[in-house]
Amino acid sequence: MAYQIRIPESIPMRKQLEGVLYGLLTFIDAGSIYVSYKTGQPVIVTTILKKECRQSGIILERFSEKLTKENPGRIFRFIDESIAQQGFKKGSPFLLTHCSFPELVYYEQKGKVPLSQYADIERLLKKSNKRSTDDLNTAIRQFEVYKTHIANSDIENAAISLYSAIWSVYTCFAAFFTGYLEEYYEYPEFDYAHYITNRYAPELKDILDNQTNEGKEILIPLQTAYNNRIKKYTIKIEESSVLEQAEAKYQHLYAELENYYYRFFAGTKAKFIALNQSHYGGTSILTEKLTSNYFVNHALSEISQTIQDFIKSVPFTVSGIPLLKMMYRKS
Repeated sequence: MAYQIRIPESIPMRKQLEGVLYGLLTFIDAGSIYVSYKTGQPVIVTTILKKECRQSGIILERFSEKLTKENPGRIFRFIDESIAQQGFKKGSPFLLTHCSFPELVYYEQKGKVPLSQYADIERLLKKSNKRSTDDLNTAIRQFEVYKTHIANSDIENAAISLYSAIWSVYTCFAAFFTGYLEEYYEYPEFDYAHYITNRYAPELKDILDNQTNEGKEILIPLQTAYNNRIKKYTIKIEESSVLEQAEAKYQHLYAELENYYYRFFAGTKAKFIALNQSHYGGTSILTEKLTSNYFVNHALSEISQTIQDFIKSVPFTVSGIPLLKMMYRKS
């Protein structure tokens, strides 16, 4: 089958990525593929599967980790069409940022693009704002509990509440960056939420890096207090200065989270206003037939083998297979 892929020249290592995508299209029932990139950030490659296909986006998400490791600087996502449609209706920041017409590089002619060029962006952003407000309020409430414990000189419970507040901020980041829906994923472990956040936004790692001595000195006492409470062990925080440092990290992370949401709302509104006011050139991919012929090079053969090995090892059915434990379970 002659696939038609058009990746902008501005995307790093564009030719290599083309080879990878041609390999994917050989084995994956893709309805559409989007490539999104901002300077200093990883390239986000999102595949929305056909409505009726033999594969599951949730299963392929497991494969995406391996694919990403073999393609540094890129993050691959696989989403079922039904889940993508729900995400768009709910104003998912991930989908609105990475999966609109400017990012569209492949379209299956008989398929369906989930997001219309003339979508009611005000309605979508209103829904997105409601969800983001709920998430931010969770982190705020936990921080307020921390402040109450500090006022009462209850250092041990203060440590637990502050750890929970920092955890909630990272969970908000992870949900913002990945677009996971609470109907399908559970609340993530702290380390996983921390990893996801820094994977999508490397610049945030310097705020609280759990691999540095400074980060460990802050996080380990808080994590120990939190785990001891769960296991009903004795809780002891010897240095209150740890809480002061952790509080500063929380304030910094929370401010960054607000900035991400602010930039998302402002940028998304401006993008869709521009799309609605004029015929956006990117939509031509839906009607134009590309004439260029591409040949699968050795990169394709390598990625094809990887995909074949993975597909053989995992049956494409959700029944009987544990879902990834990611997002969301309200704390």
